[in-house]
Amino acid sequence: MVIFELLISYVVNQRPSLQTQLLSNIEAASKLEQQILEVQTKSLEEYDQYLEEVKTQLSQKRFAENEHDSEFFNEELQLENLSDEVRC
Repeated sequence: MVIFELLISYVVNQRPSLQTQLLSNIEAASKLEQQILEVQTKSLEEYDQYLEEVKTQLSQKRFAENEHDSEFFNEELQLENLSDEVRC
């Protein structure tokens, strides 16, 4: 903020209209920063909620290795594909 204060004091001494413009730009930047933080917070909250839902689904599922079960085979294949994607 010291840099902004020095810049503002310089602009005040040079041109009053630039001061107004500079203050307006700083205020707009501050509002944009606040909006970005709000979106980031909302995204993290939604992701946490999603993880909790997945955790609940997995806790209700019965896991057993059954090579003859087609659903088990498909799930294993999906897990392997996901694992490969994460590595890339």
